[in-house]
Amino acid sequence: MLYSLASPQALGPMNRFSLLLALAFTIVVVGCQSSSDPESSGASGSDIWLFELDGGDVELLERLTDREGYDNQPMFLDDGRLLFVSDRAGRANIHLYDIESDDISQLTFTDADKYSPTPIPGTGGREFSVVHTDSIAQQGLWRYSVDGSTEPGPIADVDWVAYYTWVGQDKVLFWRLTQPIPTVQLLDTITSSSQTIVEDSAFSFKQVPGEEASSYLARWADDHAEIWNYDWNTGVSTVMALVFEDGSDFTWTLDGRLLMMQGSELYSFKPDASDEWERVAKLRLKNGSRLVVSPNGRLLAVVGNH
Repeated sequence: MLYSLASPQALGPMNRFSLLLALAFTIVVVGCQSSSDPESSGASGSDIWLFELDGGDVELLERLTDREGYDNQPMFLDDGRLLFVSDRAGRANIHLYDIESDDISQLTFTDADKYSPTPIPGTGGREFSVVHTDSIAQQGLWRYSVDGSTEPGPIADVDWVAYYTWVGQDKVLFWRLTQPIPTVQLLDTITSSSQTIVEDSAFSFKQVPGEEASSYLARWADDHAEIWNYDWNTGVSTVMALVFEDGSDFTWTLDGRLLMMQGSELYSFKPDASDEWERVAKLRLKNGSRLVVSPNGRLLAVVGNH
């Protein structure tokens, strides 16, 4: 199935609040403070589809999983293989899909639930981090190797990690489920110290392609949502885009476009160029949520439901 990017249709204006006011508002990092992944709670019947991005087209390659259980949270390694979370063995463990051989293999086997597999920078794709939960560690950040050659273990003394992304090789930007207010924090994995960036709920942490910056989706108390850019060097966060009312995840293309699903439809937005989200294509899946583009920019993995 081939979808065209050539003639996008506008989503329509978002009039709930002013884009100018949102873009004018910035925050500077000030102040320091020394259950499983939220999306998975009650989740069932999620599967992963693989698409090819070829110029202006989005082509369906295959449905990678097709079962009633939880197959979710895809993340590409540098070589194009795909990590994802699956409960097919009972607990939530990390699996690997090899595109060339069309094989799926299980990488982790412990009783702990593991979520959000992410390649660790500086390891050449040989190691990945996960959110790890067992009877001792409550959503800690752990390290695993793809080939199983090294013993898994905690990366830092930190708990209640939800969504996260690496900031260089030694820091992690993450949403911490602190009480009474959850916070976005910057963790130094060497010292296990962290500083608060902002107080509120945040999801979908991603590195901005070609920049020393991270992005995340912030959902505020009045339930409006925005995608923010966090500059690694200045510590300043700025708004890049408004988000659909039910938007929960986004990804980046190599040419600097944001992609987001709404139902079965794929939308695109280019910061500093787009006025509104533009409809790219209607994909053959339901309730599209998580999505990620491969490092070479040619593949798109999308999570949907039965």
